[in-house]
Amino acid sequence: MDEFVTWLTEELDKRGWSGSELARRAGLVPSTVSTVISGAKRPGLDFCVGVSRALGVMPEQVLRLAGLLPPLAPPVVEEHEAVS
Repeated sequence: MDEFVTWLTEELDKRGWSGSELARRAGLVPSTVSTVISGAKRPGLDFCVGVSRALGVMPEQVLRLAGLLPPLAPPVVEEHEAVS
């Protein structure tokens, strides 16, 4: 969850937004944003969808950062035999 909170606070800083501004734009209650940012509450689906809409990022990205979706598996690189 630390990764999510760090990412979210960095996104707010980049935009010059407060938690209250994020709440307004995301359709969330300001106290909910505050408790998630403080680490006292884990973000849920509605929170993540609202944040993605407010920040203009894909919901999947926010859900993965929040730990609600598993991380993407690294790409598989197949090794081919060298042809002489």
